Amino acid sequence: MTEISKMSDHIPVRREPAAKRGVLNDEQIDSLESWLDSRFAVPGTGLRIGLDGLLGLIPGIGDTVTAGLSAIIILDAHKKGARKRILVRMVSNSLIDLVIGSIPLVGDLFDFAYKSNTKNVKLLKQELRDLEERAARF
Repeated sequence: MTEISKMSDHIPVRREPAAKRGVLNDEQIDSLESWLDSRFAVPGTGLRIGLDGLLGLIPGIGDTVTAGLSAIIILDAHKKGARKRILVRMVSNSLIDLVIGSIPLVGDLFDFAYKSNTKNVKLLKQELRDLEERAARF
C-alpha cells in the first residue's frame, strides 16, 4: 500500500445529505403555515382564516408581525438549500401579502383571501422533492 492510499483511508469524507437541515422540521413548517393562513373556520361559510388575516386588522403592526413570521418559512427554505428562483418567488408572495395587506380595508379583505404562506410551503415542498430527485440521479 502506498503512502497516499494509507493517508486517504484516514481522511474523513463528509457527505452532504440530499436535503439540508432547516430551521424547522416538516411538522413545524406545516403548523406555522396553518396558524398563519387557515387555523380558524369562519362559521357558516366554509372559509378558513389564520393569524395573517386577523393580525392584519391591527393597523401598522399586524402585517409587519405576520411578515416576520412568514420570513421564518423563507429562511427555512434557504437553509434547506432552495434555489434562488424559488426563494425569489417566496419573497415575492410575502411582499405582495405585506404591501397589499397594509392598505386599509381592501388589504384586510386581501389578507383573508391571499394565502402567501400556503403558497410558500407548497413551493418549499416541491423544491425539496426536486432536490431529492436531482440528488438521486447523481
